Amino acid sequence: MHAWNDGSLGRGLMNGVAFLSVLESCLLDEFPDLDFVFATLGLGAIVKASRGGRYSRQNRAEGRRPNIYFDTMGDDPSIIAILAEFFGPDRVLAGTDWPILPSLSQQSLGRSFKTAGLDAAAQALIAGGNARRLLGRVDR
Repeated sequence: MHAWNDGSLGRGLMNGVAFLSVLESCLLDEFPDLDFVFATLGLGAIVKASRGGRYSRQNRAEGRRPNIYFDTMGDDPSIIAILAEFFGPDRVLAGTDWPILPSLSQQSLGRSFKTAGLDAAAQALIAGGNARRLLGRVDR
């Protein structure tokens, strides 16, 4: 199945629009404890998001980021590196687009983390620490 046949292009557009809509709405201010998770398909919207507002260079440099998370949708090291750099490793979740993409293995994810240049702390967050925190399995 190819991306142009499985609706992925439309799904990416919808994810990007949803991400930008949340950023531009009052939801983040009205519900500061609500966490949002978006699929990497919406990653193209970060170009728009980086042009100011909540994801401006200054806000990112100061570590000010909203409760928005992106899942990796696989183990591509370039995508993992971009997500970790832009959003911070504490806002990235290891995930798949199963059943469209194969499930993750610990070995392939570990290789991708190394190729992406992530340190052990970032790897631990992305591999499961962030998900456990979001699901209330550990203290925030």
